[in-house]
Amino acid sequence: MTLTEDAPRTATPVLGCFLPPTDGNYFINQASSYYRWTPSGVTRCEESSCGSPWPNYSAATMYWSIRTFIAIPSDVTREETTYGWRGINFHHIEQPEGSGRLLSFVDIAGNYNLLAATTNSQWYPQLIPESYCFNVNQPDVPFLPASAGLGGRLPFVIAIVAFSCRPENLEQVLVGDNAWLGNTWLRHGYATGRESISLSLIHRF
Repeated sequence: MTLTEDAPRTATPVLGCFLPPTDGNYFINQASSYYRWTPSGVTRCEESSCGSPWPNYSAATMYWSIRTFIAIPSDVTREETTYGWRGINFHHIEQPEGSGRLLSFVDIAGNYNLLAATTNSQWYPQLIPESYCFNVNQPDVPFLPASAGLGGRLPFVIAIVAFSCRPENLEQVLVGDNAWLGNTWLRHGYATGRESISLSLIHRF
């Protein structure tokens, strides 16, 4: 998805990013696909697998700006949103309960701006930049338990995965490679899709 030439662009120096409009008329749709989550991984949704008519889906619109993921929890081209653009954040959830391991649950209403993972964790850098991770070398950072990986609202998770690669590689990463499986990021060999500023519209069932 891209912006029209006449779309207003608002700079936010404090956040170090720009905010696109929330009016869907300023966005140009491009070819898209629909996906759903199953316990064995992410699958592409077709009439043969999802039924006809398709059930309701949830969506998110997300973009990457400089060093931050900004999102709206809806399809900005189809719904009049009551939300403004917000930076993603996280809930830290012990999973399994009693394990002492924390799952980073992606949301826009989380309690933490950083992952429940330190900068020496190996699973996250391809998926989420280090600006979201605790630095164990900082004396004011408390001890963190082991990470249980990444979960959360699926439109947000799939949008983040989409930015880890180029658009033409997304289906292979999601479906062919199952790179995000059971809250665990297994990595892939493709180039990143995070440019200085880029937009992505993600639907999910």
